[in-house]
Amino acid sequence: MTNKKGEMNGVGLIIVVALTVVVGLILLQATAQSAGDVRNTVAIVNDSFAAANNTNYYLTGYKSCSSVVIWNNTADVLINAGNYTITNNVVHDGAEEVRIAVNYSAAVYAGDGWNISCTAQPDTYADSAGRAMSGLIIVFMAIALLAVAMYPIYQGELKNILANWK
Repeated sequence: MTNKKGEMNGVGLIIVVALTVVVGLILLQATAQSAGDVRNTVAIVNDSFAAANNTNYYLTGYKSCSSVVIWNNTADVLINAGNYTITNNVVHDGAEEVRIAVNYSAAVYAGDGWNISCTAQPDTYADSAGRAMSGLIIVFMAIALLAVAMYPIYQGELKNILANWK
């Protein structure tokens, strides 16, 4: 009689593979869902703010923006770029934000609210290497799950397990 303590029999192998695949799929799904936050920019449309002269307005939740269009929301007049300055990656109140420094010269803009539309990078947006790595992590995680699921078939254990199933 041999001591089989610590050996993995067929049922144990199936349980370990099943649990590994289920946990791996749960982690894969969570990782894949958060990959969009790292890789995608967002469109800000008609974000309103009060444009008092010589003041700053901060776009919270964003660290950079491009393709900026600002207009007066009362008179529906496009604001020239010389009347404001956009500064990306500004630390304000402990967070990285976009600063809009209002400095208009024409009295027509005084006292009115402004609307801003732009393409922005959210706080979760990663630089170029991070975006590439987020996609690779998901691909290699899926390949690893496939390898774990195929292991019993590759070793020929599944045929033996099913043949001796009673």
